Amino acid sequence: MANPFSGILLGLQAVIDRKVPTILGVRVSTLLVIAVLLVAAIFRLWKLDSIPPGLYLDEGLVGNQASQSMRDFDWRVYYTDIVHGYEGLYPNTASIIIKAFDLTGMEREAWMLRLTSALFGILTVWGVYLLTKEMFWRSDSEPSSSLIPGLPDSALLGLVAAFLLAVSFWHVHLSRIAFSTVVAPFTMTFATFFSFRAIRNWRIRDFGIAGFFFGLGPYGYPLARFALLFGWLPLTSGVVSRLKAFVARPREVLGPVVFLLTAFLVALPLLLFFRSNPDLLTSRAKHVGYVLDADEPLPVFWENARTTLLMFHVEGDHNWRHNIDGEPMLLLPMGLLFLLGVFLLVKELVWHLARFRFWEALPLATLLLWLPVMLLPAALTSTELPHALRAAGALPAVVIVSALGVVRPLQLLRGWFHIRPALIIALLLVVSVFLGAQEFDKYFDDWGEDPHLPGYFNQELVDLGRYLRGLDENHDVYVIANGDGLAVDGFPAEAQDIMFLTEGRDITYLHSDDLKSIQPSECRRLIVALIKKDPSILESLGTTFPAMTFQEEPFAIGTLSRSCR
Repeated sequence: MANPFSGILLGLQAVIDRKVPTILGVRVSTLLVIAVLLVAAIFRLWKLDSIPPGLYLDEGLVGNQASQSMRDFDWRVYYTDIVHGYEGLYPNTASIIIKAFDLTGMEREAWMLRLTSALFGILTVWGVYLLTKEMFWRSDSEPSSSLIPGLPDSALLGLVAAFLLAVSFWHVHLSRIAFSTVVAPFTMTFATFFSFRAIRNWRIRDFGIAGFFFGLGPYGYPLARFALLFGWLPLTSGVVSRLKAFVARPREVLGPVVFLLTAFLVALPLLLFFRSNPDLLTSRAKHVGYVLDADEPLPVFWENARTTLLMFHVEGDHNWRHNIDGEPMLLLPMGLLFLLGVFLLVKELVWHLARFRFWEALPLATLLLWLPVMLLPAALTSTELPHALRAAGALPAVVIVSALGVVRPLQLLRGWFHIRPALIIALLLVVSVFLGAQEFDKYFDDWGEDPHLPGYFNQELVDLGRYLRGLDENHDVYVIANGDGLAVDGFPAEAQDIMFLTEGRDITYLHSDDLKSIQPSECRRLIVALIKKDPSILESLGTTFPAMTFQEEPFAIGTLSRSCR
C-alpha cells in the first residue's frame, strides 16, 4: 500500500518541478503573502466583539477623546486631556473609524474602537515581510541556492517572520486592545524597511518615506523615540559607503538630505508642542518611575534588565490585561527558535565582520542593536516589571531573528542531506500549523476564556452602559460617578467607559455628594445608576426619594416613576 505522505511529497515536487511562477496570473509569493495576512486578520478580528471582554478605563478615555476630536474637528498632535497625556496618532486614527460606524447608526461597542489596533497590527505583519525581504535581499541574486525554487530565500525568510508575528500571542493581544502601543512596531518596521530600500536603490522617494515614518513614530507611543538609537545604522552605513560617489555625483547627497528634512518637518509640530510644554515630554513616563530616580540607579537598572530579558522564556508580564499572569511572553517552540536565531545571528555577524563584508553584516548588526535598544523603555522604568507593553518595540526584531532560527537550519540541512524542496515545504507547513494552533489556543482559550478577564476589563461598566443606552426618551438618567480612578473632566475615569458607549444619550453625571441636584420630572421615569455599588449612597437616595426602588445586581440602580398630574 502506498504511503499517503509520500504521495503528497511527490505531488508537491511535481508542482515545484514545473517551476510555474504564477497561479492564475498572480505570483506565488504574492499569494503566500496574502495567505499570511489572512491569518493575521483572523487572529486579530475573530471574536473581537467578545475577546477581550469589557472596556478598560484607558480605552474608554481614548475612545471619548477620539469622538470629541471628530465632533469638534479638533485633531491634535498631543492630547493633554487624557491622563498623563497621549500622543495624537492613535486617537486621531480611531476618530475616523468610530465616526464611520456612527454614520451607520450602529450602537457603540468596544470592538469598534479596538478595530484601530487590529488594522495597525495587520499592516505591521505586512511591514515585517517587506522589511525582512529587503534586509536580506542579496539572497535574490542566488536563485539556484533557494530552498524553494522560484521563491528567493529572502522572501521565504520574510514570510516566516511575518507568519510568526501574525500568530504571536504578544502582538495579537496588542492588536486587540485600544492601546497606542501597537503603533510603535508599525512605524518602526516601515521606517526601517524604507531605510534599507533607500540605501539599496538610492531613490529620493524612499529616503522621503523613511523620513516620514521616523518623524511619525513619536506621534504614536513614547517608546518609538528610542527607534533612532538603532535606526541611524542602515542610513549612516549607506552614506559612508557612497562618500566617494558623492564627489563624482553630488546630486546623490539629496537622498539623505531629503530623509533628514522630511523627518524633521513631520516631527516639527510635536517638537514645537513639547518646546512650549516641556513638562509633558516625559509625563507618560513619570508615573511609572525612572531608574535614574533611584538611590542606586545602576543596580536597579541591571535587575530591571535581567527581569526584562527573562520575560521571553521564564517569567512574563503578570498583568492579566497584557498576558496570562506570569507566563513567558514566547511559547516554548517560539522561544527556542528565538534563542537559536540569536545564536545564528551573532555567528553570521562575526563571520561577515571578520571578512570585512560590512554590507552583508548590516542587517544582522541592525537586528542585534534593535533588540536591546527597544528593551530599554522597560528596563529604565521602576514599576510593574516585566512589562509587555513597554518592551513591545522589540517584537519585529524578535520575529525576524526567530525566522532566522527556522530558515538557516533548513539551508544547512539541504546542503548536508540534499533534501527535496517538497519536504522543506511540508516541514514548514507542519511547523506553521503547530505554532499557529498553539498560539491560537493560548490567546482564545487559555487567556480569552479565563474568568479573570471581565474584572480586569471592567465588564460591569460595559453592561451598565448598554443598559442605560437601551432606555427610551421617557427616562431621566443620572449616573453617580463614585469610582476610584483618576479624575478626567472632573469625574473618575470609570465614567469614561459609560460615556463612550452612550454617546449621544442625555445622561447627567454627578458626584456622590451632589445627590440633591437630582430633579425628577413629571411623567418620566427616574433612573439613578451607581458606577460602583455603595450601600450608603443607596440609603441616601432612599431617604431623598422614599418611593424609589433599588436593585444591586448586576449593577446598582435606583428607579422612581413619576405619574402625570
